[in-house]
Amino acid sequence: MGAVWRLYTIILSLQKLCPYGKFTNHVILIPHIIMEVEGKIIQFIGERSGVSKAGNPWKSREYVLETKENYPRKIAFDFFGDRADQFPLNVGDEIRLSFDIESREYQGRWYTSIRGWKSEPLAAAPVAPQAPMAGAVPPPPIVEPMNNGEDLPF
Repeated sequence: MGAVWRLYTIILSLQKLCPYGKFTNHVILIPHIIMEVEGKIIQFIGERSGVSKAGNPWKSREYVLETKENYPRKIAFDFFGDRADQFPLNVGDEIRLSFDIESREYQGRWYTSIRGWKSEPLAAAPVAPQAPMAGAVPPPPIVEPMNNGEDLPF
């Protein structure tokens, strides 16, 4: 906590010196923000694997998630390394995805990916019995007719 507090006070003092946030020749560190999104897996793109330059094997599984909003968004993401096997997903699964955004440069171009680090299934909302509205008249009880050989109820 002490390191985060010191970082926060440094950022505040820099903002006082330059209120528009133009910190040239400085590196500003911002505490990690957890990013999450909820949605449904609509596509399994595929699995890739290989060996790194250092000789280490790697694996990646890629998916597409569609959010539940008025204007749904489709988000392509992957699980990399051990997490590819740790979080197996199927098309139709409804999940909460925790992720990081990573960018890297390759031959003068920048590439950005959404890298999942945790997936939790969304619990289906339990269906509760509907309570009667206030002031509503309850329905009359159902009475089965007794047939003792007479047609008249009295």
